[in-house]
Amino acid sequence: MRWGARLVEQVAVPVALACSRAMVEEDFRAEMQQIEVPTLLIHGDRDRSAPIEITGIPSARLIPRCRFLVYEGAPHGLLFTHMDRLH
Repeated sequence: MRWGARLVEQVAVPVALACSRAMVEEDFRAEMQQIEVPTLLIHGDRDRSAPIEITGIPSARLIPRCRFLVYEGAPHGLLFTHMDRLH
């Protein structure tokens, strides 16, 4: 989880809190339904900070022409933990 610590160290606490608050409080469902380009959504099934059941699956259903890939055993930071497969 060193990657997460490095990311957090680069952001001022008020900025990180404001971004987190916006992600939790905003409702983007209407905007997601208006996406007009083919979309690839990749989600790990072991993501504890954004569980697939309440984030990935509903998002994939809202986005038209969404291709939804689930990485088995992948956590939130699959960009780092599953880099070979992702690339």
